[in-house]
Order: sequence, then structure tokens, then C-alpha cells
Amino acid sequence: MHPFFLLTPLWMLSVVERTENAGRKAKVLGVILAASLLIVFPIRVRDWLHATGPHCNKCRIATPYAGLAEALKARGFEDGTIIALSRHDAGRFFPTARVVCFDRPNYGPPMRAVDGRSEAVVIWRSEQGGTVPKIAEGELERLKATPQGAAERIEVPWRPYPPR
Repeated sequence: MHPFFLLTPLWMLSVVERTENAGRKAKVLGVILAASLLIVFPIRVRDWLHATGPHCNKCRIATPYAGLAEALKARGFEDGTIIALSRHDAGRFFPTARVVCFDRPNYGPPMRAVDGRSEAVVIWRSEQGGTVPKIAEGELERLKATPQGAAERIEVPWRPYPPR
């Protein structure tokens, strides 16, 4: 639920308090709020317990980004530039890396002096194609980076959240 709406019951109680027959209206409001909670809470818990898989757009908490970071570290990436098509795929486990994101809102911080000499990694999902995306090629040109070999597919096992 949106955090703003967490204060709505307090506001509603203050409105009820200022009207006639406030005691009865407060009881009715309490029943309505309790019924809403009893309907919404189980649905939300079900969503938390049943992450629907790697292609779910609302299940970022279940996406195995730690596995992706381990795979990149195993290939020698420690610091540099991460170019990602999705803001969720980028940089969480590399706090000192420069992260360029092409998802809305687009984000590309200014180049640092070290970025011309450091590694650059392009991250995209398999459903976005098998070659380096055209939009990422512009950033690679800006860095004066040339791809080292062909694109490499990294498979990270999907684990539901919370783990069972």
C-alpha cells in the first residue's frame, strides 16, 4: 500500500470525531477499516510468498541480483561502468561503479577521469535480444570502449522469495 494512505485512517477518525453521533460513526469506520485489512492483507501476503518468476515485473525483491554480481566478480569486474537497460539490473552490488541506465528515467552520470581506462559492462535480459543493444553502443563509443569478444550469457538460478 502506498505510504501516504497509511495516515488515511487517522484522518478519517478525526473527521468522524467532529461530526454528530461520532461514537457510532467511529464504530462503523472501525468495522470498515478492519474489513479492508482482512481483505487486502492476505492478498498481499500471498504475493510476497509466491514470487511469480524471473520475468515478473513486480517481483524485484525475488530477482537474484546477488548471483549476477557474483558472476560479474568471477569474470574480474570490480569497478568501472555498468550500462544497463533496466534500472533494477544495475549496480546495487557495485557501489563505486558508474551506472548508466536507459530505463525511464534515463540516468547517465558525468564521466570520471578513470572511466576511460576502466572496464565497462553492458547488462540486458535475454528477451531484449542476443547482441549488445543499439542504445548501449552510444555509451560504449563515448567511453571509447570496444567489446571484448562476443556477448556472454550469464544464467543465475531463480529462487522464490522468501526461500523455501
